[in-house]
Amino acid sequence: MFPVEREEIIYKRKKSKGKRQALLAQFDSEEVHHQVEESICPDCQGDLKEIGASLQR
Repeated sequence: MFPVEREEIIYKRKKSKGKRQALLAQFDSEEVHHQVEESICPDCQGDLKEIGASLQR
């Protein structure tokens, strides 16, 4: 018996760029700032600061 030769074909597909931003651009967006009700730390009585915001579509 003869050994079987195998040939591996390796290639990369080109990634498409920019479609997501183009699709989402047509929707209205609103930036939402998240705030806590009490802005004073319960342990040290120092002022708390805003730590986050999110973009809503």
